[in-house]
Amino acid sequence: MIIKATYTSHFGNVRKSNEDSLLLHDSVIVQKNMKSPAYKVLEGDSLLLCVADGMGGHVNGELASSTVLEYLKERQSELISPRSIRKHIVGSKIQLNKVAIQHNAYGLGTTVTGMVFRKNKAIIFNCGDSRIYRMDSSYLEKLTNDHSMVQSLYNSGLIDEEGMRTHPQKNILTSAVIGDLSEEEPEIYFKEIKIKVGMHFLLCTDGLWESFSTDEMLMITNGKFDIERVAEDLQYQSLIRGGRDNITFILFQVIDI
Repeated sequence: MIIKATYTSHFGNVRKSNEDSLLLHDSVIVQKNMKSPAYKVLEGDSLLLCVADGMGGHVNGELASSTVLEYLKERQSELISPRSIRKHIVGSKIQLNKVAIQHNAYGLGTTVTGMVFRKNKAIIFNCGDSRIYRMDSSYLEKLTNDHSMVQSLYNSGLIDEEGMRTHPQKNILTSAVIGDLSEEEPEIYFKEIKIKVGMHFLLCTDGLWESFSTDEMLMITNGKFDIERVAEDLQYQSLIRGGRDNITFILFQVIDI
């Protein structure tokens, strides 16, 4: 499989640090403030891409997100099914418990959202409110399910998609990978899809998706799809719209299977 990926991770306009991390197969990108997206071609029989949004304040959030992604990176050859992915996300929580003790940082945590590619299939997984979209020039489909209070309100018909972006309790999560010394396992969402050449996907933390309505995000594609231009526009537009949170995403195209 060959994937052409664009990616970025930025402090935003308000935060003084970056608690987000991202994983591009064999590289964890952490604590970056990238002025513009970078580009990379990934090739292999199986590939892993993830984003993670850390919680716990300066240093602790970044430590949580990078710890979980490093843990998954080292075990990616074993991520072959929802069952095995669940096992290793739970394992990353156990690792976070150890980190919490070492750093006296109880309660540090992170979302984690990713895609595992094998041949012509992909397993999508998420814990928290970072998201994955399938997108094209005139199409945007959310493939993940947020673990958040506003997702519950949306599912109940009490708010719409716009309300999920603007609700005062939008940052309250119902599941995440947390180093709280408990044995409670996080809730994880899974979805399996078939992959075709030419498909485009976007993995992002809430600092990106909360910046745009669906229509606004589609306007950025402007009836065509060049991932380099779209990535640059997504970063630029999210920053001029406020950039109140860290902004991290991976936008990529499937080149070959």
